[in-house]
Amino acid sequence: MIDRHGTWASRVGLVGLALLLGVAVALVLLGLRSEPDDTTSASLAGSVAMEPPPEPLEDDATYVRTTVLPSGELEVTHWIEASSVLLTLDLSVPAGPDGVVARDVRVVADGHEAIGPERITDGRGTYSFLAADSVLVTYRLGGALVRSTSAPGRALVSMSSLEVSSRAAAERATHEVSAPEVLSLACATPDEPAEPQPCGAPDADGGWSVDLEDGSVRDRVLAQVTVG
Repeated sequence: MIDRHGTWASRVGLVGLALLLGVAVALVLLGLRSEPDDTTSASLAGSVAMEPPPEPLEDDATYVRTTVLPSGELEVTHWIEASSVLLTLDLSVPAGPDGVVARDVRVVADGHEAIGPERITDGRGTYSFLAADSVLVTYRLGGALVRSTSAPGRALVSMSSLEVSSRAAAERATHEVSAPEVLSLACATPDEPAEPQPCGAPDADGGWSVDLEDGSVRDRVLAQVTVG
């Protein structure tokens, strides 16, 4: 004899089990959809905050801020804005006194660290990164400050920054120098052995700044300063 009641109960049990499994699968899928995307999280974790420039930059422009530290080192920051995509950036020590060294060099392109040397002495350092049009460069420059032997407390900043070259050459460059006191700025052409010429003017913060354009954009900037 067939137990119809038992068969019916078995069918109801199977249907109930199927419903429970369906609900469980739906909850798991919902949980997976609510989890953050691993790729996005990794991308965000790898990004680096970029300090904005002191003023908005036009395309193919750069802003260089140099601060004379009590140690005699220079703390230098470059902001670079390009009109075309950059993949590499070159940094080099311009012609001047021997023994100038850049250390703790860091290049951030569109929020991502570039690959390249942390120290530059002579020669050139090349930095590679993914396609970018906004680049931030920071480093400490040693050996560029020459203290006066005749006027205690005064010194010459023989070069305020490294030379930067890239696929998109800058058409405008602003250099800002700050120290306990900046007495004057001078600009020298990089390729010809000519006497530095006075340039720039005092700014509202007690430093000096100069705007360079066209043929003078690669000029080496020097400064007469007081130091502690």
